[in-house]
Amino acid sequence: MENIKTPLNYGSIAGVVAFSIFLIIYMLGYNPLGSYSWVGAWVPIVFIILGIKKHRDQNLEGFITYGQAFGMGFMITFIFASLFGLLVYIFGTVVDPGIVEMTRSESLEAMQQASDQMPQIFSEELYDKMIEQLEAITISSLSFSEFTNKLFWGIIISLLAAAFLKHSKSPFEEDSND
Repeated sequence: MENIKTPLNYGSIAGVVAFSIFLIIYMLGYNPLGSYSWVGAWVPIVFIILGIKKHRDQNLEGFITYGQAFGMGFMITFIFASLFGLLVYIFGTVVDPGIVEMTRSESLEAMQQASDQMPQIFSEELYDKMIEQLEAITISSLSFSEFTNKLFWGIIISLLAAAFLKHSKSPFEEDSND
């Protein structure tokens, strides 16, 4: 039971903290899904590390393999990413459906600036295709994108955290059960 309790607690708290930052950015008048989304990047780092450490120290007597640490980090990440994606979906559906248009217009503005600065990169055909894709954005696609981004970076963080937090038993230590 402890194996699921730790990731549920740390993943849920991380999701709520990240969504709270999302709300603060939104209330300040900025787009929390746009260029200010990096403000909450520290959240999964902190909660993945704390969750792995807690699991290692309290459930595994201070020892954890790389695989166990990564598995714990992955479970925390999956719960965090799922909860955050769900909360973004609910927010965009119930609270402010205009966040989709806010994200769309911010992306369009950034794309226009990039095409002005580097016209040789953006052919007219490519530019039109990118506009089409921007117009197809929905709250479902935004929330799924947030889920996949959080999941991807959480996996990277989990891989790194597992490398630093692993602590194997020494083969020379006597087993306390003997």
